[in-house]
Amino acid sequence: MKSKSNRDSYNTYCFDLGKELYRIRKNQGLSIEKLSEITKLHSNTISCVERGLNDIKLVTNARLMAALGSSSFYIKETTFKYIIDDNANESNCNDVLNLPGNLIVLMTGNAIRKERIRKGLKLNELSIITGLHSNTIWNIENGLVEPTLFNLFRIHKALKLIKLSASVDGLNIDA
Repeated sequence: MKSKSNRDSYNTYCFDLGKELYRIRKNQGLSIEKLSEITKLHSNTISCVERGLNDIKLVTNARLMAALGSSSFYIKETTFKYIIDDNANESNCNDVLNLPGNLIVLMTGNAIRKERIRKGLKLNELSIITGLHSNTIWNIENGLVEPTLFNLFRIHKALKLIKLSASVDGLNIDA
C-alpha cells in the first residue's frame, strides 16, 4: 500500500499529466476519437488519463507524444511538460507510432542505465532515492518490464534530468 505522501504525489502527478495531455490535444485541434484513431488507443483510455484517473505506461505515452507532435518533454515539479514541435515531421511521428513497444522499452531502459552510471549512482542508491525496489529499476534498465510513466517520472526526478528528447534512434537526455 502506498503511503499518504506517495498517494498524494501520485494523484497530483496523474491530475497534472491529464491536464497537460488535454491542453496539447485541444491545441492540436484533435478530438479524443481522432487521437484514438491515430494512436490505436481506446478513447476511454485517453479520456481517463486526461481526467487524471489513470497513469499510463511508457509505450502508450510514446504513441500519444508522437500523435500530438511532441518528441521531447521537460521534467517539471509534479509531471512532464510536453514540447510541441511545430516543424514535426509526419514521417518521424509515423516511425515512432510504428516502433515495436519492446524496442521503446529497451531504448528507454538503456538511457536510464547510462545516465545512472554517468551520475555515479549504484542501483541500490537510486532505489532509495526513488522509493522503487532495486529489482524494479534493474528490470526497467534491462528492458524487461514496461514501466508506468509515474515510475519513470520518479526515476527522472531522482536523476535530476531536465529534458528528454525521443526519436527512432533513442533518447537524448539533458541533465
